[in-house]
Amino acid sequence: MALNKMFVNMRLWRDRSNQMNAASRLLEVIKDLSEPVLAEVVDFAEFLRDKQRHAQTTANDESLLSLAGGLEHSKCFTGDLVALQTRMRDEWN
Repeated sequence: MALNKMFVNMRLWRDRSNQMNAASRLLEVIKDLSEPVLAEVVDFAEFLRDKQRHAQTTANDESLLSLAGGLEHSKCFTGDLVALQTRMRDEWN
């Protein structure tokens, strides 16, 4: 339940004036927390950091070439590629 309290406090931060930056506000809040609660804060912060890194990596790596492939072992898409394209094109005639 300590996490719920953290989220409530985080909402309150957003409502306060922006005189302190987020890091300063975080330091102010955590200075009085117990060690077990601090461990939860650290765990949550590491989760957010890893999530952000993963999102950045995924966004940077995504291209059409990264999406290519996947049908090379399909029974429907084997054989002569030109004949396959012709068969698919002529399917609508």
